[in-house]
Amino acid sequence: MAKVAKGGEKKEEKDEPQGWKIAGPPKLKGAKAAKRKMFATRMTARPLVDPAKEEAKIALSLADTLTHCECKSPVNMQVASNKVNGTITITTPPGTESAQYNKYFDKMTEALNGTLGEGEPKYMQFRRVPTDVSLMVHGIFYDSVPDSNVELDILIREQLMTAHKINATSAKFLREEPRMKTPDKKATSIIIRLGEGDESKLEPRFILMGKYKDARIMWHATPTTQCTRCWKYGHPRVGCKETLDICPVCSKNHHEEDHRCQQTVCNGYKRIIPGCCLMTPAKCPACGGSHSAKDKECPEKVRVKEEA
Repeated sequence: MAKVAKGGEKKEEKDEPQGWKIAGPPKLKGAKAAKRKMFATRMTARPLVDPAKEEAKIALSLADTLTHCECKSPVNMQVASNKVNGTITITTPPGTESAQYNKYFDKMTEALNGTLGEGEPKYMQFRRVPTDVSLMVHGIFYDSVPDSNVELDILIREQLMTAHKINATSAKFLREEPRMKTPDKKATSIIIRLGEGDESKLEPRFILMGKYKDARIMWHATPTTQCTRCWKYGHPRVGCKETLDICPVCSKNHHEEDHRCQQTVCNGYKRIIPGCCLMTPAKCPACGGSHSAKDKECPEKVRVKEEA
């Protein structure tokens, strides 16, 4: 379909709309992607001087180091640096978890620091990106559990292993509130950290110490976390208060893949094109602008990143 430009001239539609790229391989989401990542933070926050050049240098140095260590896992890894604080994030190839490099973290950190210029802040040791899930459990009667987090941790982990065959990472009280300060309160809540996938065995209710307990996943977010349900910032999808999915292209209540222009002769009828015509005007649910919520130039996205 041809577009009419200013001056009455027609120009042919390009194969790919401006601002959109040909789809590549599907990206791994959530914990699956996190399992492939490791990171190192600087002792003093500072971005790299020349990120593109230095990231390539770091990738080569890490590959050489792992090769000399006779590492059996892939050594060709993706390197990215944070533009604000310089944190280095390493992503392993698909199908390779970062846990396979644990024993090389000392050598990898040494190699990373060896690429820095004189006077540059050093990096602390590489760590894996955590993938544990926190589960909040309500209605824990004080009379059924010990007072201290140490004893509570032992008791809850033993209970989960015995009754549910789950090896929990830790357990603790939600708040540090001695019973003497809340004499009228008979129950409290605790937080249990579990390995990825184990939370589905317990949520939304499970039996603990002979009684059914309500449980829900706790979520973590930063100011730049964008929800994939309402497309606003500051919370993930699991923490969204909206009950229906909002389209990131037009702000209506449908999935993005269901978005299409109502005119069958328009290219936007066959594929998603923000603002393809007047029938389906683009409206960002994050800022109300005439673009998709995924647009990198969205004023709201730019604002939260700058504030963060």
